[in-house]
Amino acid sequence: GKDELGQLGRLLNSMSRQLDRAFDELKIERDTLATTVEQLKRTQLDLQQTETRYNRLFETSADAILILNGEKIMQCNRAALQLFNVDTIDAFKKLQLSDLSPDKQANGEDSFLAISHNISAAYKHGEHQFEWLLKQHKGEIFSARVIFTVLDLGYTQLLQAAIRRI
Repeated sequence: GKDELGQLGRLLNSMSRQLDRAFDELKIERDTLATTVEQLKRTQLDLQQTETRYNRLFETSADAILILNGEKIMQCNRAALQLFNVDTIDAFKKLQLSDLSPDKQANGEDSFLAISHNISAAYKHGEHQFEWLLKQHKGEIFSARVIFTVLDLGYTQLLQAAIRRI
């Protein structure tokens, strides 16, 4: 009817339809959120697996690998510790490339200046290879092949140094 009870009934029916639509929309949003959470879980698992594979490659490489920020050593693998006769990664991180080189290279060039040129060349070209005289932490000098590769992380650039004793 057209009286107050009729109007109240129509209003309640309208509110009921609106609530039904709102619940349907909430169900859709819940399902979408559940799908998104599931995708995020899969992505996180994929990232963890990728990190595990990278760490395994990094740690099991026969070549010494250093991660550098300029001349500062940020990380190294076990092969680097063995090659340079350093006991721990923390001790290695306290060193710089100039600490791992004799004062002069085989051609008489100053190692400190030469390493700066090699780092600059790597940043300029994205990669740079060269032969280098290095020294173990305890003093033995040896020849090595060094490959610098620029790692562009978006927010910064680091260098990966792969070192193989010749």
